[in-house]
Amino acid sequence: MNDRTIGQLANGRNNNLDLIRFIAATMVIYSHSFPLGSGDNSREIIFLLSGGKWDAGALAVATFFVISGFLITQSYERSRNLSNYFKARFLRIFPGLAVALLFSAFVIGPSFTSLTLKEYFFHSQTYVYLKSVFLFPLRWNLPGVFEANIYKGAVNGSLWTIPFEVICYLIVVFLGIIGFLRYKKIVLFLFVGCFYYYLFQATISIEITHIFGLEINKMIELFWYFSVGMLIYLYRNFIPLNKYLAMICIIMLSVSLLFGGFKELFVFFGSYLIFYFGFNSQIKLSSFSKYGDFSYGLYIYAFPVQQSVTYLFGGKMTAELNFIISFFITLILAVFSWHLIEKHALKLKKFSLLKNNDSENILKKIKKNYYLYLDKIIKINWITFLIIFVMFFASIIHYNQKPSIITFPYVKNNGIFKGSWLLQNATEPYRWINKSATIILSRPEQARTLIVEGFVPETFIEINQLKVFANDQQILEVELKSGHPITVNSLLPTSDRQVQIRLQFNDSHKPKTSEPDQREMSALISRIEIK
Repeated sequence: MNDRTIGQLANGRNNNLDLIRFIAATMVIYSHSFPLGSGDNSREIIFLLSGGKWDAGALAVATFFVISGFLITQSYERSRNLSNYFKARFLRIFPGLAVALLFSAFVIGPSFTSLTLKEYFFHSQTYVYLKSVFLFPLRWNLPGVFEANIYKGAVNGSLWTIPFEVICYLIVVFLGIIGFLRYKKIVLFLFVGCFYYYLFQATISIEITHIFGLEINKMIELFWYFSVGMLIYLYRNFIPLNKYLAMICIIMLSVSLLFGGFKELFVFFGSYLIFYFGFNSQIKLSSFSKYGDFSYGLYIYAFPVQQSVTYLFGGKMTAELNFIISFFITLILAVFSWHLIEKHALKLKKFSLLKNNDSENILKKIKKNYYLYLDKIIKINWITFLIIFVMFFASIIHYNQKPSIITFPYVKNNGIFKGSWLLQNATEPYRWINKSATIILSRPEQARTLIVEGFVPETFIEINQLKVFANDQQILEVELKSGHPITVNSLLPTSDRQVQIRLQFNDSHKPKTSEPDQREMSALISRIEIK
């Protein structure tokens, strides 16, 4: 096979990735035109073909992250030092973002607010919105803006992906600093870990669901796409650009789009197609970007423009009309953004912040010695990799196995507890609930009976009713009496192997100020079992 590899074709700017990103940004505008214009995305083409499991906007975001994973890893390896890397990343993201936020706050906001201009400019929320330039957290609303729209209030919802992308940039730095980018199998291990988590996240319980205000599940999913780009870069010299492989990818994606699994298979087959068309020397469209790279501008300006267009049409319009009008207005803003802001900001990359050659040489020597040491202690062949991989995921599976019976104190997997379970003392043979709480249990073969045991203290006179739900279906309603035990013995209506049991009390006990325990509680539970 004489096909050239991605590595042979990935040097320089002679590629079609800018065009692909432009198309992806356009797909985001198209996808958003449905919820922002008509409030109904059921006619959106990818949503329609995939049976509602994905849409064009999510497909575009996945494409962005795959390309970003490749280019950012390449940028890190080619950067002479961390200063240059961070400077390049900062200049690509933040100048354009800052101006877009200012545009939203001081052009879009005053033009479409329901407040008077004096009320708007003296409102604290107007200036709090500008804190989005720090990304953590993002602010979505401006006072009185787009309140009559079908997608009420949000000014620039598209910005949600930028904090996740910045975190991916930091992950690349971290892996690079500790030397793990030198070992392809470690990055492959990270990708497989994300893939495993994505496929089985419904069975994996984690106590912390957000960090820095960002959803961990979404972070893992987006890094999954990003890590594919990283892997393709690291294995670039082994991946051929072959038209028959591309044809197979197109067939597989088409079949999965119609029959299911498109989102999962896109990571593999879609990623290959991105770089097949991106680096194919026979597709000569690299000159597309000679007038500028407008994809970022399209992305950061589209949402407020689409909301503005919808507002001018009375708060609701057809998705097709919203897309057509918004695309051309946004494109004009993207052109200005590139030529007035982004292009000039990127020129600052050539100014080095690290002038001391002695310091740079010392850092290089330290890095070289560290890598030599790391090479000695990390020698991962495929057998070692597979053993570590199996042991790692076997431990995760074991830890996250759901029990069929709980007696307190229970300390193995706190992720099975959802809702208002109060903190548990390691010696208490019970656990308190405040009004409503859920527990996830496994149902053994042939087991159909739910048993719950607990107690309502005699001073809890407010508590007189318990409703029991299994997978959100009410199965029982029990009358309670303070000072008496709770006894539930009921048939389960579900045959699912995993059952979410929700206990919902009618009220909670509000302690008097004289009581030593000031927690609000409804009852204590000592045992839950499916048998």
